[in-house]
Amino acid sequence: MLLGESSIITIDKYKTIKKPMVAVLLCSAKANLALKQLHSAMWDAKQALVKAAADNEAGGQAAALKIIAEINKVSDRPVKVGRDLRN
Repeated sequence: MLLGESSIITIDKYKTIKKPMVAVLLCSAKANLALKQLHSAMWDAKQALVKAAADNEAGGQAAALKIIAEINKVSDRPVKVGRDLRN
């Protein structure tokens, strides 16, 4: 599956996020979501959420939670990877 120009995901979208690793993980999560690789997208989004929380990066946390919500909306059942972040 090729991505059209309108769906190209770049790190520039997350330039307001001050921590580069969080931005990279968010970009990867969005790319995997666009490719319908939901487990990979969820893994990257959860990693971004944990890293953003550790770095006190509120914008990164909000972006990661938004991607997680998008993944769950697209999937016909919950996508579970890694540990449960609610505990």
